[in-house]
Amino acid sequence: MLRLGRWLAAAGALVLAGGLPARAYYVNQGVKYHLGDGRASRSVDAQFLDAYPVVGPRWVQAFTVDRPDTVYVRIDQVWGVDDCEYCKDMVYIDDTPMGRLFEENNGKPFNTPSPLSVKVKPGHTYLLRIESFAKDGQRDDWAFEGVSVLTDKAQVTLLEPGPVVLQPEQPLPVFKPPRRVVGPCEGTRPIGPWLPDAYRSYGAMPWALAARPQMRRLAGGLPRGGFARFFVKVDASRPGPSVEQFLELRLGQPGSGWVLNFAGGGLSPFHGNVRERGRYSAASFGVGAWKPGAWNEWMVARCADGAAHLWINGQTVPISLDVNGDALRWRVAGLRCVVAPQPY
Repeated sequence: MLRLGRWLAAAGALVLAGGLPARAYYVNQGVKYHLGDGRASRSVDAQFLDAYPVVGPRWVQAFTVDRPDTVYVRIDQVWGVDDCEYCKDMVYIDDTPMGRLFEENNGKPFNTPSPLSVKVKPGHTYLLRIESFAKDGQRDDWAFEGVSVLTDKAQVTLLEPGPVVLQPEQPLPVFKPPRRVVGPCEGTRPIGPWLPDAYRSYGAMPWALAARPQMRRLAGGLPRGGFARFFVKVDASRPGPSVEQFLELRLGQPGSGWVLNFAGGGLSPFHGNVRERGRYSAASFGVGAWKPGAWNEWMVARCADGAAHLWINGQTVPISLDVNGDALRWRVAGLRCVVAPQPY
């Protein structure tokens, strides 16, 4: 006979598969967390779990909402949950259980069963908890990635610090609103989540060492009065002619953008130039702000003057662009790199 918890997990997957809430607010983008007590050798995924250090039994992310709503929790990937007498792996919002994980959840997404969804309201700080509970001095060792809070209408604000992983007797930190990201030119506002749906569970957009250019359109675009912030890291480039290795941020249609050109096998760009309305121009700019092998912050804005401007690691690229349309895309060739909302 199927246990009630397992029936609810299956029912929740069916309900959410028929129509997920409209908004997903991801927490641990691209980061795997390993909960437990270090006895990974007993796990069904022992070899996998050994690759990730044990960080504690309890994972917490605080959040608030801007309006009354109903929220769900989703975990994009689960590994190493065992079926044993002492194993109890739970998801909570405050003290309300959002679901329990079992061995059959391994290798699959976990969705809050619809009957266990939680009604929330503004003015309250909610604690999303994922925990491996102890019994007879033992805890299950397991890992997860891609946690998100799902809502129908409410906007979720994830509080800092977070997420935090706590030891059994460790108190909660003091949570506070995230620091406001200041726009690179007056009056601009940050755009919403820009990762395409296909990359949200991963938390970043990676590129392999492909010879042919690959272009990916971002969610939402860049409207007038908006700015976007990216973190970019290049860790390899293909050998060969320099024109075959480049990184391009393109806006509008036909595309205008800034291009960094890399020498074969190099991690630093040697030249920057621009594309204007679909054509490469003779204009060029310096690339001395680039940090080879490290995360590089890019901020792009369509400012009050109507032109698009770019800053790399806080330094202004001296060439602004006249942009037609909101489309926002990255185009890459010959580089192994990643573009992410935050460094990791």
